[in-house]
Amino acid sequence: MMRATLPVAITLAVALVGLAAPAAAQPRRGAPSSGYFAELGLGATGFLGETQRHAAIGPTFAFRGGKDLTHWFSVGGLIATSVHEATVPPPPEQEYFQLYTLAGDARLTVRTGRLALFAEGGAGFTVISTNVLDRVGVTTPEEHTGFGYHAGGGVAWHTQNRHFSVGLAADWWMVPSFAASMAVDARLYLRYTK
Repeated sequence: MMRATLPVAITLAVALVGLAAPAAAQPRRGAPSSGYFAELGLGATGFLGETQRHAAIGPTFAFRGGKDLTHWFSVGGLIATSVHEATVPPPPEQEYFQLYTLAGDARLTVRTGRLALFAEGGAGFTVISTNVLDRVGVTTPEEHTGFGYHAGGGVAWHTQNRHFSVGLAADWWMVPSFAASMAVDARLYLRYTK
């Protein structure tokens, strides 16, 4: 019985796949050009300038959410964290610190078919989890939280399912209160738009 139903099940599955309509890559005509979005990113952050001597490149995890107000402009918020090895003179050795960022941002997008190019920028607050960078003057004992801003851009590819896109982005960050520390993050991301 099992052997007889297996070919029938496979034939039905293939027929259903063949008959299914392909998913639209772009919003349907007449559909609203705005919606809420969520974006999950994974990448790396590296410091620039003098701070680069005291902090190694580390992994970054980011979540963005917000609203596409039009097909070319969106606003939202960002929660991100990165982990870095402190490369300060010993002792201590093999110390790590985390950066936590909460920011608002905006994005301008130009679309050509399933490909989109964008520029983004924003501002918010960054917290360093430990005082390990105090001894090299990047932070001070009284200040481990700082206001910062960022600007960057990237490219997105819209999948056959009109709700999803994947992309590659990079941002430049500046936190003046952390000895004018600058950093660059690069990330791959998955975006869902409702």
